[in-house]
Amino acid sequence: MSKRKICVVITARPSYSRVKAVLQAIKEHPQLELQLVVSGSALLDRYGTAINFIEKDGFEVVSRVFNVLEGENLMSAAKTTGIAYLSCQQSLIILSLTLLLPWLTVLRRWQQRWPQLT
Repeated sequence: MSKRKICVVITARPSYSRVKAVLQAIKEHPQLELQLVVSGSALLDRYGTAINFIEKDGFEVVSRVFNVLEGENLMSAAKTTGIAYLSCQQSLIILSLTLLLPWLTVLRRWQQRWPQLT
C-alpha cells in the first residue's frame, strides 16, 4: 500500500509552533508522507523567517508560496489573501494529495476568513 500524502500549509511562525508536534507525528508515521507548504510571513525576514526554523528542525519544504503584499491596509490584505489562495491551489494540484489539513493553516491576520476560502 502506498503512503498517504498529508499536506500542511504553514503561513507564520506562530502557526508552526502550534503544529510542530503534529508535523513530527506525521513525519514519523510509516504510512504517511508529510508534504509541507510554507507561505506568507513564514518566508519573510522581517517576521523572523520561520522557514529557517522549520528546515533546521528537519522538515522538508516541498513548496514555497510568496504572496505577501506591502501596504498594511485592507486592500493589500485582501490581495495577499487572494494571491495566497491562488498560489496554494497551484501547489496543491502539483502535489496530488491524499489529504489537506486546512485547519492547521493559520493565516496570522485572517484567521476568521480562512474557512471561507477552503
